[in-house]
Amino acid sequence: MDGRKREILQAARDMFSEYGIRSVSIDDICKAVGISKKTLYQYFDNKAELVESLLMHEIEDVMKDVEGVKEQAANAIQALLLVSKTICRLSMHKKPSAAFDLKKYYPDLHKKFVSIKRQHAFEGIRMNMERGIKEGYYREDLNIELVANIYVQKIEQMHELEFSGERKFTADKIFEVMFENHIRGISNSKGIEVFENEKKNLNYKINDTSA
Repeated sequence: MDGRKREILQAARDMFSEYGIRSVSIDDICKAVGISKKTLYQYFDNKAELVESLLMHEIEDVMKDVEGVKEQAANAIQALLLVSKTICRLSMHKKPSAAFDLKKYYPDLHKKFVSIKRQHAFEGIRMNMERGIKEGYYREDLNIELVANIYVQKIEQMHELEFSGERKFTADKIFEVMFENHIRGISNSKGIEVFENEKKNLNYKINDTSA
């Protein structure tokens, strides 16, 4: 990617996260990067196109991370933990104001973003379940499509709970309980035994990229 375009996207990401999408103008972004509006319009026709490019770039970055972390894992259970944490970061690293603005002022972009994000998340979970069955850790009678969709939905609900005002539990603790319940539901006796043996050493901190 062109270096200047990357600067623009980074500035927009930071400012949208801090102030919300609606409150940040093209002029604000230009000022932050130190360029003219004419220069910015060489890369983006308007603010909506900039927002869309930022969202797609964010998904691409996270999916690259997903591919990278899967190679670190010794088995499907460790891989699921790493993939799940990566998907959680995609869902939870947005402040409520930015998420609200995207949904209200760019509804078509919001629907497109949610759809693409869900599809990538679903594919990552589906492939993990196939790996787990092949390795002999997950149950062979699983309805992969249904279970993968339910698990993705649980991750999305984590995001909603994080911003709901209920602060009795940390995001990391919510994730740990959700992950353990999921593993116990999809694993056979061999998988549960492996999970129990590895459980104490698993890292449930969402912002940590290690298993």
